[in-house]
Amino acid sequence: MHEVTAMKHPQQRLSGERHIARVLEAERGEALQVEIGYTVLPVCAHVDSVGWIDEGDRVLVDLLEEGVVVSGRLRPPRCNGLDAR
Repeated sequence: MHEVTAMKHPQQRLSGERHIARVLEAERGEALQVEIGYTVLPVCAHVDSVGWIDEGDRVLVDLLEEGVVVSGRLRPPRCNGLDAR
């Protein structure tokens, strides 16, 4: 018996995956486009608890059949207890 496994091209994204992405375009605090590696993807939704997002922010995204959902914003490192922003 041979085991069949799903193969994917390194640049192919599959539904159900979670990635860290960089925000390329944002408007009114929400990401419009993100970059994962060298792939630019449009954002279709945000989780309610995600804070204000600016261009250049790093965000946690979930890939769904409907598209990219922003599920979190990564905070920058804190310096002396203060936010580095």
